[in-house]
Formats: sequence, structure tokens, C-alpha cells
Amino acid sequence: MRHVGVRLHLRSTGIAVLEDELDNALLTDGAGRRARAITGVKAECSNGFQRLVRLDVSRRTRGCVLFEVPAAARPRQFLLGLEQVPAVAGGRWTLR
Repeated sequence: MRHVGVRLHLRSTGIAVLEDELDNALLTDGAGRRARAITGVKAECSNGFQRLVRLDVSRRTRGCVLFEVPAAARPRQFLLGLEQVPAVAGGRWTLR
């Protein structure tokens, strides 16, 4: 197993403060396996994303969400749901 981080650049364009854990995320590999975000593990890129993230109106932040995947896995897709939205119903990004 190994840890993989998905780097995020977040920008608030709404009218409310985002205060949420970014643990409602999934990483899908080329074989279709899904890994859930892990918490309590910090990496150089984390920037606080391993716990509660606060983003005020009109602000930006960046960090990474970490996953534990099989050593040979090739991550292909990242799914993220905010504020109680399930990951599969949230945003979906293809990874390079």
C-alpha cells in the first residue's frame, strides 16, 4: 500500500463560509477500485486538509486530500462531495 495525495486549489465564489472536513472523497483507479479519503495522516501538501477546512467568502486556499491505495494502483478519477453531499453525487475530476 502507498499514500496518494490529490492536490486541490479551492476558491469561494458563494455567499457562505465553507467549514467542512474534506473526508467525503473517493479516488477511483484504473481497475475500478475506490479508496476513501483518510484522515489523521499529514503530508507536506496537506495544509490543514487532513482536518476541518474553513474557507471564507471570496477567499482561496490549497492543500491535498490523502488516500491509501495498492502500490500498483493508477488513480484515474477523484470525486468530492461537500457539506453532507455524498462523493458520488458531488464533483468529479479525471486525473492526469
